[in-house]
Amino acid sequence: MQFKINKPIHFFFDLKVLVKYCIVGCLMAVANTILLYYFVTILNLYYVYAAIISYLVLLLFSYILNDIWTFRLIKKHRYNIWWKRLALYYCIAFSGICLNTLFLYIFTEYFKIYYIFSSLIAIGLVFFWNFFINISVTWRQAHKN
Repeated sequence: MQFKINKPIHFFFDLKVLVKYCIVGCLMAVANTILLYYFVTILNLYYVYAAIISYLVLLLFSYILNDIWTFRLIKKHRYNIWWKRLALYYCIAFSGICLNTLFLYIFTEYFKIYYIFSSLIAIGLVFFWNFFINISVTWRQAHKN
């Protein structure tokens, strides 16, 4: 009996992709902070619910910017499987939302950090998780071609 050894997952990306992903992430962090502040101060939502809603609102925009600009998949004529990447992105984002909400709550409730600053810290921590998981799962297949 012979075992076939698959290639290990490699995080093949260049610095340009990471910089673009960071730019998109920063834009989304700013938009998230604005929405979070609006939901909490104007709409009087509980900050945890407000954070989840703002994260979900911006998720599609983040995907579109990363798919079109960061990874340039539309120009490479791989637009026909965009919905598969979107489904993977949303699945991975669910873990990101859970981590983000957990960190937000811990920093705000236990460390007594203002919820806006807690949100920024949480976004920073979850950013790297999202990047490495998305580049190895969501956009991996597209870059193999």
